[in-house]
Amino acid sequence: MHDFCKYPDYTRIMRVTILGTGCVTSKNSTSTSFVINNHILVEIGNGVTNELQRAGLDTKDIDTIVISHTHSDHFGDIAYFLVRRFYQKSTHSLAIIGPEGVEQKIKDLICLMHNRVEHYLGNVSFIELKAGQIYSGKSIGIKAFHADHGRSIANGYVFDINDKTLGYSGDTQLGNSLLDELQNSEHWIMEASTVDNAGPGHLALDQIENMAKDHVSKTFYAVHRGDYEAHSEFKNVLFPTSEEIINIAQ
Repeated sequence: MHDFCKYPDYTRIMRVTILGTGCVTSKNSTSTSFVINNHILVEIGNGVTNELQRAGLDTKDIDTIVISHTHSDHFGDIAYFLVRRFYQKSTHSLAIIGPEGVEQKIKDLICLMHNRVEHYLGNVSFIELKAGQIYSGKSIGIKAFHADHGRSIANGYVFDINDKTLGYSGDTQLGNSLLDELQNSEHWIMEASTVDNAGPGHLALDQIENMAKDHVSKTFYAVHRGDYEAHSEFKNVLFPTSEEIINIAQ
C-alpha cells in the first residue's frame, strides 16, 4: 500500500498534483489527469503513465484509478499502466473506478494489445458507479454524477477525503446534473475545451466564467484545454499547468 510517511500530513490538506491539462487536440500538454494525495489517479489518457513518473510517482504508488469515461484521452493508457505494474511485480491492491462498462472495456483493450488478460489484473478490483452512487474507502468517498457527454456513458465525480472536497466535471455539457453538484464542493476541476462555443457534450471557458461569477466563493481550475491563451478576468478561475501542485485545506 501507499507509504504516507514520505508525504505531507494528508489529514490537513488534499494535495492535487496536475499531470496534464490537455484535450485530444492539444499540442502543448498531455491529456488531462491529476493525482490526489499521491495515490489516487484521476484519468489515465495517452501519455499519463510517463507523466506520473516525471512527477516522482509510479504504478506502485497508485492504489486507486478513477476514470470518467472510456474515450482514448481519458483511459487510453490503462493497458500500459497495468502491464508496467505487472512487470514491476506490484503486489498491492488496485481499485479501478468508472462508469458502467469500464471493466469490460479495459479487458477488451488489454486483450487486443497483449492477449493474456488475467496476467495483468492481479489484485485489481473494478467498481462501476452509476450517477448518485458513492464508493467509500478508508477516509475517502467518491460520488459519481451524470456527465452529459453525448452517447458516451460518462461520470463526473465529487471527492470527499478527510472532510475536504474536490469536484471534477469530466467531459460534459452544461446541465442540471453539474449545476446541482456545484454546492457539494468549493473547489472544481472543470473541462474548458474551448474559449466559447462549446460543442455538444463539452464545456467552454465562458460557461465556467459564468459559474464563477455566480459562485464567487468557489475556485474553478480550467483543464482539458485546447491550445488557447489561458486568461480570465475572474480571479476564481485558474489555469493549472503540468506538475503544478494544488493544496486544498478546507
